[in-house]
Amino acid sequence: MSVEAQSRARLVRRELQSAGLGRELGVEVRALLAAFLRDADVGVDWPPRLVIVGPNNAGKSSVFAALACNQLSPVSSLGGTTSKPHGVIGEPWVEALEQKNPEWVVGPSGPGAADWLLVDTPDCDGHKSEHGAVAREVGAWADLLLVVVTPQTYSTEALRLFLVDLVDLGRPWCLVMNVAGDSEVALRQLEALSGQLPTQPAALFWQPMVDAGTVLEPMRLIGGSSGTGLDLLPWLAELSSSESFGTEALKLRRTRQQVLRGELILKLGALRQQTEDIEQALRAELDSIALEVAKGVMPLGVVLDALRSVLDRSSNASQRGFRRGLKALREFGVRQIRRFSARRSQASALRLEDAEREILGLSWTRNSRKLRALGRRAASLDLESARLDQIKGEFAPQRLAEAREELGQGLDAAADLESYRQQVEAMLAEDLSDGRKMQLLQGGMDAMLAMPIALAAVVVFQTGGLGADVVVGGVGALTSVVLEKFAAHLGRGIAERSRQRWTELAQARIGEHLEQLGLPKTLAICNQVAVSTRQLIVALEDLEQSQ
Repeated sequence: MSVEAQSRARLVRRELQSAGLGRELGVEVRALLAAFLRDADVGVDWPPRLVIVGPNNAGKSSVFAALACNQLSPVSSLGGTTSKPHGVIGEPWVEALEQKNPEWVVGPSGPGAADWLLVDTPDCDGHKSEHGAVAREVGAWADLLLVVVTPQTYSTEALRLFLVDLVDLGRPWCLVMNVAGDSEVALRQLEALSGQLPTQPAALFWQPMVDAGTVLEPMRLIGGSSGTGLDLLPWLAELSSSESFGTEALKLRRTRQQVLRGELILKLGALRQQTEDIEQALRAELDSIALEVAKGVMPLGVVLDALRSVLDRSSNASQRGFRRGLKALREFGVRQIRRFSARRSQASALRLEDAEREILGLSWTRNSRKLRALGRRAASLDLESARLDQIKGEFAPQRLAEAREELGQGLDAAADLESYRQQVEAMLAEDLSDGRKMQLLQGGMDAMLAMPIALAAVVVFQTGGLGADVVVGGVGALTSVVLEKFAAHLGRGIAERSRQRWTELAQARIGEHLEQLGLPKTLAICNQVAVSTRQLIVALEDLEQSQ
């Protein structure tokens, strides 16, 4: 493996750690990744790989000890003793094998052992499902699969299903009937098992019945191209020295790399798509709430101020003086109303932030059911438990209610108002470049300022008022109607475009406010998982190019 490939492999491992995968998907992806990197790490100069698999108490560890000439793997008459892979290899490669497979028990092969990288695995059909997963993962990594069974264990459905997946890739494999009293019976039993599988074994072996405590006898070949009577060790030596076997083994490794990479990318891509979909749905719901608030209130007073500013720049001195007089008269009337009125009208007391806050609270409560539904989708992602707890906590009814109060804090529209005024002023200046339209609008504005009813709620304009959306009576409603009429006459939709500009500004501001205070943890988690899985997919693709 090249230095570049090793560096990229480390990057893949780091990206996996940051992906935040849950137990079910995490275990599966980690197993696939371990198999992928194990294949990538083992070069063509290593001995060929023989992996022993089989059901519980079939004698796999005894066969392993006989081939390895090393009693590394525990042996027990009760079965199920091997819980993790045990590997033996020639002395020059022991340290490298330990480094590349730290979860294995690794040792050197003894004198006279088969010249292979030999691996013993946990039982494939025991009561611990993780044992079967390990056996499947390591078995799929083999250049040659050696399946050990007994007359009591060869015909189970669990064994058949386990072997179907392993031999389906075209990997060479052989069958050993262990503790068999008769070779002819063993042959019939092994043929019955192999007949249920997609590909046929390269050879069939049998191990005679031996007394307890005696040395394991050589396994005899009872089928295959080499003829009967050959022991397993000479058969393995002949196979490993075959040029065609080495070529096919290398081809199989490359095929397996592609299959594993495809499975990894598929699973990671599915999780990435899920998190991106949920994140987009959450942002869309928050954006919908922000749009509702933005459309609910519009500072019409700012529009009129911008309009007056444009008109003043286009007016002569007498027109400006007349308008200043009207404005002073209006302000005098307001002071008198405030002085003699025991109670201000709702319109005069209402501020833009207050109105937005009220609409936001109502909209948040009304849409809480949709938010909780999206929360359940987010909580169903296969992520690590700490992240799921954060998501669930953020969508709890009590937390959503608390968020409703928090959202009302710090909702400041001041920055938008000045930007909005400048945008509307520029828009109006462009739209009113026609002198005839300017004269028409000059007269209409003067008429609005002169209207006696303007004195009733002029505070709406002075405080950046809300217009007809909130103010149900008074000058807000009247000026809105007049402005719409002007817009119709001018033919350029001034009111509509002004509303659109405000909605865009307010929606962006309120949407950002919602994301920061409403569901910050969930949005951040979904984004982090989506980014991590995307980076992991890229790292896997880059690793393929560097090999």
